[in-house]
Amino acid sequence: MTGRERAKREKSWGVRLYERRKALGITQAQLAELSEVTQQAISKIETNPAAVPRIYTIEAIARALGTNVEELFPWESRPRQRVAS
Repeated sequence: MTGRERAKREKSWGVRLYERRKALGITQAQLAELSEVTQQAISKIETNPAAVPRIYTIEAIARALGTNVEELFPWESRPRQRVAS
């Protein structure tokens, strides 16, 4: 499977955020208040696949949604390659 195919199969951060928020029955405005993150930032994350939120934004949103960063914003860990010295 190519990287492009894998990316299509994986949900974007915004989709995961949207689905979690909707499952809890809260609006972007309510999440903004709970997380102390602006509604504009939440909207940008949900609608812009290229959005890269700051770590403290991710942490605040995850806490407000009653989850953890890894569940809401998963990433694939890649082993580090050794560099010959």
